Amino acid sequence: MLEIDDPEAFLRRLLNAALDAVDPSRLMRQSLPPRAEGGRTLILGAGKAAAAMAMVFEEAWGEEAEGLVVVPDGYGLELATIEVLKAGHPIPDQRGMNAAIRVLEIAESLEEGDTLIALLSGGGSALLPAPRGEVTLAEKRQLTESLLHSSAPISQINLVRQNLSRIKGGGLLRAARPARVLTFVISDVPGDDPAQVASGPTLPGIEAKSLALDVLDNYGIEIPASVKAVLAATDNYEDAEPSEQDRVQVIGTATMALDAAQNLARQAGGAVVRLGDDLDGQARDLAAEHAELVLDAARHAGTPRPMIFLSGGEVTVRVKGSGRGGPNMEYLLALAIELDGHPDVWALAADTDGIDGESGAAGAVVGPTALRAAAGMNPESLLEANDSATFFEATGGTLRTGPTRTNVNDFRAILLL
Repeated sequence: MLEIDDPEAFLRRLLNAALDAVDPSRLMRQSLPPRAEGGRTLILGAGKAAAAMAMVFEEAWGEEAEGLVVVPDGYGLELATIEVLKAGHPIPDQRGMNAAIRVLEIAESLEEGDTLIALLSGGGSALLPAPRGEVTLAEKRQLTESLLHSSAPISQINLVRQNLSRIKGGGLLRAARPARVLTFVISDVPGDDPAQVASGPTLPGIEAKSLALDVLDNYGIEIPASVKAVLAATDNYEDAEPSEQDRVQVIGTATMALDAAQNLARQAGGAVVRLGDDLDGQARDLAAEHAELVLDAARHAGTPRPMIFLSGGEVTVRVKGSGRGGPNMEYLLALAIELDGHPDVWALAADTDGIDGESGAAGAVVGPTALRAAAGMNPESLLEANDSATFFEATGGTLRTGPTRTNVNDFRAILLL
């Protein structure tokens, strides 16, 4: 049995176990397809795990592995035969526009008997901006920023993205026809719908444009005339349907990460409570729910200890202030306020990609003394200013992993001793 003599170190071990379980290279090796006989095989990818996934093809196929992947800054690898491009994330930039053009050109070069291997993971939506109609990159950047600050769930953000893109929502699949398409996905979305990861470039079936307009209207986001024109236009193409030769495989999920953390927690003799791998909603609201659960458990004499509460998914933040932070840090600050220094509770929240919002860190760890350590600060005011990073820098709770080259979204663990 493991001893929990250092609660913060134990929580970090849980996170490391979760990250190891969704290492993209290991997952890709387990799912590597055989080299196609006849025709060309090209690899295209986008997302935080794309370079690590592509590396496996080079290891297995040598010089026969060719293609291009696009990753955010900090997530690249030096590959020999597969080109790695970097682009802006989470706000798209000109590098991404240039990469998107190249990706479409490569896909359109494929013919009958060829194979496209698509490697998709979280972050791909921002990395491949290919606006439709007269929508400009500047307008796409502004719209993306507004959506990210709105607290809209990722499914609704991606609905808008799909309807404005020549790549997303099956656009890459259409470009690659008549080639067969094999898609490998590391999921960063609640529910693990592959059509949502990177906004589904190789998955057909975009939802109605009227629904995209509803999303923008519901969150009070003003849109330029170019966006209105695209969302009002009738598409002049037939959506590409998957063929019998196509395959879509989700190889990495939040469930895998939480399973690994749960196994380690049980080695410590802990009772594990899984709160869900697909939780969403606003960070501070979820924190209030979790604090109530933990405090209720702490009040009952019969509660087995240690007890570890695990959860994943993707929480959001409605940005009103000008502070620094991210959804996981905001969750954790709100949780600390609700727990009010309970002597038996520690917690960790982090984004598995290593970057939590605009905090510059993966997330944070909080213990019973955090509020006292922030003497002279007003935690409630920091929360209202969306300035959770300042709080954790003051308390020493900031958690830095650097880019992990994977992404199954949020990881949260609460420890009751």
